[in-house]
Amino acid sequence: MNQFFSFSTIFAVAILGSCTSQPEPNLEKYSDEDIANHDTLKVDLNHPDLNVLSPQESMALMEMQPGYSLQLVASEPMVQEPVLVVWDGDGKMYVAEMNTYMQDADFTGQDSAVSRVVCLEDTDGDGVMDKRTVFADGLLIPRIILPLDGRVIIGETHTLDLYVYEDTDGDGKADTKELIFDGGDRGGNMEHQPSGLIWNLDNYLYTTYNQYRQRYKDGKIDSVGIPNGRGQWGLTHDDYGKVWLVNAGGEIGPLCFQHPIHYGALEIELDSTDQWKTVWPIDKIPDTQGGRHRLRYDNTLNYFTATCGQTIFRGDRLPEDIRGELFFCEPVGRLIRRTQIDDVNGKVVLSNPYEADKGEFMRTTDAYFRPVNMASGPDGCMYIVDMYRGIIQQGNWTKPDSYLRGIIDTLDMAKVINNGRIYRIVHDDFKRDTVQPQLLKKTAKELLTYLAHVNGWWRSTAQKLIVLKQDKSIVPALKETVFASSNELERIHALWCLEGLEVVDKDIIKKIIKEGDDNLKIQAMRVVEQSVLDGDEEYFEIFAGLDAHKNPKVVVQYALTLRRCMKADSEEALLKIQNKHKGTEGLDEYFEALLYTYEEERIWEAEALRQKENRPTFELGEKHYTALCASCHAEDGDGVIAGDIRLAPSFWRSEIIGIENPDNLIRIALHGLKGSLRGETYGADVMTPLESNNDEYIAAVLSYIRNTFRNEASYITPEQVAKIRAETEGHEMYTQEELMELDSAYAKTVEEILEWKKSRK
Repeated sequence: MNQFFSFSTIFAVAILGSCTSQPEPNLEKYSDEDIANHDTLKVDLNHPDLNVLSPQESMALMEMQPGYSLQLVASEPMVQEPVLVVWDGDGKMYVAEMNTYMQDADFTGQDSAVSRVVCLEDTDGDGVMDKRTVFADGLLIPRIILPLDGRVIIGETHTLDLYVYEDTDGDGKADTKELIFDGGDRGGNMEHQPSGLIWNLDNYLYTTYNQYRQRYKDGKIDSVGIPNGRGQWGLTHDDYGKVWLVNAGGEIGPLCFQHPIHYGALEIELDSTDQWKTVWPIDKIPDTQGGRHRLRYDNTLNYFTATCGQTIFRGDRLPEDIRGELFFCEPVGRLIRRTQIDDVNGKVVLSNPYEADKGEFMRTTDAYFRPVNMASGPDGCMYIVDMYRGIIQQGNWTKPDSYLRGIIDTLDMAKVINNGRIYRIVHDDFKRDTVQPQLLKKTAKELLTYLAHVNGWWRSTAQKLIVLKQDKSIVPALKETVFASSNELERIHALWCLEGLEVVDKDIIKKIIKEGDDNLKIQAMRVVEQSVLDGDEEYFEIFAGLDAHKNPKVVVQYALTLRRCMKADSEEALLKIQNKHKGTEGLDEYFEALLYTYEEERIWEAEALRQKENRPTFELGEKHYTALCASCHAEDGDGVIAGDIRLAPSFWRSEIIGIENPDNLIRIALHGLKGSLRGETYGADVMTPLESNNDEYIAAVLSYIRNTFRNEASYITPEQVAKIRAETEGHEMYTQEELMELDSAYAKTVEEILEWKKSRK
């Protein structure tokens, strides 16, 4: 294989020499100041190996937990720049290729519509893909694929539109394309746009960012609003229908996981153990967008920075102890994190099972291993999508004078492009399932048997196809399954099939609440929530007594259903439930957090009422802020705390919003900010430019910030944004010094704060 080395890198290595024979230093002795000030490119502990490796060479460097190993499924040139894999009902693998993603450090040609969705097949059954067909071509950075009943939904970048593609003549290439959801344009950085589109247990389709979930019916997709839209790249769900979101650039990792996202976000302190967000990579390449403070003194990444591509393992051909656990990628750390999920009386707690040994499920020293997505496959194993490239951060983080650009240029990493590997994770004690799925042509009746399959991929695919077929002749069989099957998950899937066929009635729910197991009771409450919202409150009588149930998870679900569906007095009802379970570990914390959401709503409503004449703008700004800005600035506006670092400034009673003159705030929003702000440095290192969003978007989100978090200021108009945009066209990221020169009031504020800090010392 080719090897890429810049002359400057060779020279630096020659001068500094290899130090592999030196003893490993005691990294604990270095202070934060030492780490902040050292030159990452001259730390002579273990220079990065920049060889471009073959898949076999790369696999040889993978450090995995005992018993686990990798098998190559596909690699370049069969796949290039892969970011996502899914399977249709016949087991064909569809891969999204972002062929224009960061082809150089200046993201040249990024928005050219030359990307693809390809279909890969293993025609001889050896587990390696040997046939490639371009299913859909001429795409603009595809980010969504959802196979239906032979047709495939695809979503691209810079739009919320969804199209369904179909191959009608059997050559493997789509020859028809139909718009099934008219979502319109979507601006913003391409890394901050929706992904996912999974068909969940509840028959809704979910994506990241969007504050809605969707329903496919009669060839069209309709949207239903939800209180919160979060996550970033990748989406998954567990056996019980909880969608799992992961935040990348906000250094948060998994978020909003205490309950299903359609109930809104809920954050509980101590929802993870010990050093959960600390990572333990073995590569020592300092190419993190977070800068030096995100590195140990030996250049290893010290914290979550680019978590993405999550999957809940729902297969059957890996050890039972990882079944139902969360796995996600950390491409900057070149590792895969395994996450143990524990339920403490209704409160979810996450942990790293290898933390005591400072370990990870999988990690490598290969400079170009860039895992970006994972999936549970039809064969019962788990899959990794590796872009295998030099740059893994979009161009807003690789600008010429940024810390990251210095690393990229010195190590000559931009040259490594157009590769891609798809791996299968296997275990010594198991053989993959070699049965090729052939579900697309099966009748609804024939699909029923797969609802009991031990592999979750088969169960979910069968349910999806049953709902798509809308064959009500199987309703009696589904009802019998709900009550007679000895398989809990089969009963749950059968119930949701009934919901998808729109035939759930009160008799079914009454019998489940009276006789069903606890997890089926939980699903029954979720199934009828829309009926309650539509006015049928008789279901609350059916659920009577569940508030005192011995299983905390049932109590939590009852509280959630009340919170979502009760027209009035739900807060008082929840207080009564809380009092019934006082002193129960986990449940106490959960109810404290859930009840606090009422206080948050009152604050929000008061602020919105105060700005009544501008309420549409306020609500739009709140939506944009929650979907994007909250990942660093926090939903409460106080700045996310990652370890001992605040990622971004607090907006509470903030001088930086520019009460009298908002021009600097608009400049920052349009073009971003680097370096310190009011004498403080923050973990996010840079404020990402929002100039790719339109004037209305920026005006709304800035107006929201200026009129919440205890701020009160004038609303910003799209015309004001347009004026600053025209005046500053082509400007790079601002610095604090530039902003001080532009606005004397801003300069005075900064100087006062710096003087105040100095006096405190």
